[in-house]
Amino acid sequence: MTREWARAPGVRQHTAAAALPANTYFPALEAFDVLLSELPPQAKFVIMMPPVYQTNLPRAGTQDAADLVACKGELVRRLGRQGIALLDYLVDGPISHDPENFMDMVHYRRNVADIIEADIVAAFQAVTRARGDR
Repeated sequence: MTREWARAPGVRQHTAAAALPANTYFPALEAFDVLLSELPPQAKFVIMMPPVYQTNLPRAGTQDAADLVACKGELVRRLGRQGIALLDYLVDGPISHDPENFMDMVHYRRNVADIIEADIVAAFQAVTRARGDR
């Protein structure tokens, strides 16, 4: 069954790639820095950037695409300490290209949630092994 919203007139297919320099300030990441500084060193957590349908991703070569790449880079830089994993599904990939994976452009279905759930478990296990925790 084809999703009507996925083939609506005027909806363009595109990929997210940055060709412009980012020019965006990310104030939410400063608040994130405060949160990180308040966590005990033994804290473990996973940050997940959820998937969206491909047409909801920024178009290649746009300022939005450049800013998304820069934001992800800043987030990764901040996650340098052990005990934190990042799962990035906000990408142009197999999940984002299948309209059957979504109820609409931003709400993913159970099959995708199951994939994310398994990846979160695996990420926690990897963080635990990397730190030598039990």
